[in-house]
Amino acid sequence: MPIFNKEISNAEKQQIKIIPKSSVVYANGTTKYNTVFLRINGYCKECYAYTRKQELSYCITIKQNPIGLDINFTEAFVSRKKDHSHQAISRIQNENDNQKQISADSADQIVQPSTSTKQPQLVQYQIRGKEERENIAKEIILNHNGSAKHYRLALIGRKIENVASEDVYSKIVSEYNNRNNISNNWLDNLLSNSTTMSCTVLSNKFNGYVQQIVVYPVFSLICFMQKQFECLKMTAYEDRILHIDATGGLVNVADRYQHYKKYSRFLTYFCYLKNAKTIDQTNGAVLLSEMTTSIQDVSQLTSFFFKTKFEYEKNNKDKFRFRMIVTDMCWALVHSIIDVLNRETVIEYSKSVFEMASGNMTLNQINSKSWLTSCAATQ
Repeated sequence: MPIFNKEISNAEKQQIKIIPKSSVVYANGTTKYNTVFLRINGYCKECYAYTRKQELSYCITIKQNPIGLDINFTEAFVSRKKDHSHQAISRIQNENDNQKQISADSADQIVQPSTSTKQPQLVQYQIRGKEERENIAKEIILNHNGSAKHYRLALIGRKIENVASEDVYSKIVSEYNNRNNISNNWLDNLLSNSTTMSCTVLSNKFNGYVQQIVVYPVFSLICFMQKQFECLKMTAYEDRILHIDATGGLVNVADRYQHYKKYSRFLTYFCYLKNAKTIDQTNGAVLLSEMTTSIQDVSQLTSFFFKTKFEYEKNNKDKFRFRMIVTDMCWALVHSIIDVLNRETVIEYSKSVFEMASGNMTLNQINSKSWLTSCAATQ
């Protein structure tokens, strides 16, 4: 095809590039007297870019197989149907060659066609109207196969005065295609999803799953819902076992949000309710509440347990108390649990443990507290 394109361009005195649509070669010949050796049907690329139709067509034929013949050239017959409709192509090409490099961030600069021999001047042209931008995007998508370049060529071919750069039209199409997408900002997405859940996860006590979000100066996300609390209320005190554990790596801030990198490493704390009667069953645990936070001190953990305890007792008329709480030896975790659930200091709790072990506490005194034990896996 490069040889055909070159010779046809020279003959028609303009740049032509033919796109083959169908090609047939009869290498061994046929019995028909009028069958040619090679036939190529194609269309002009630039005309198609301008009209989006394959109206102008070429037919290239070579009658005789030149292979093995002692000849210096091969005759090729070219026929064309209809005239070219891209007279503005060469003018557009010259304009693009002379146009200065425009930054994509500076947007909306164009080169005005000029009849003088001077360099074209850069002028500002902005497409601000929302409806106009949407109409342009629809036109590009529907009639120009989403190509901003083809759309711009069509405008110049129709001698439209105000034509923006290709980057401007590309941005308009991208903006239109992404109009219904969720924001790329993780915090906006979090708030949006939390609001949606408050409208869909409903109960007669309180709605939603995300109950508290704090973003400054530390990050904190506390989650629970009424259905989880109902599982606790249906479990008798003597069967309540609360397992508390934390893990990292579940939540991370992407590198592109550098302004949030001030947050420390995220940890997610889980509170699992287990029933002593089904403790040996693999599916005998219920997630009671959870918190993701960028700080793991007594103040933060105390606020988590206080928020959970307050909402449970307020909406369920029951004490947020457990027969046993299984956790690791994290000082902040132990301190906050004793403070919120038993309302005593670590020293006071240590004395209570001693009194219970010595047999100096009544059953009512024992049942009025939540008792801690260490997880064997963390020893």
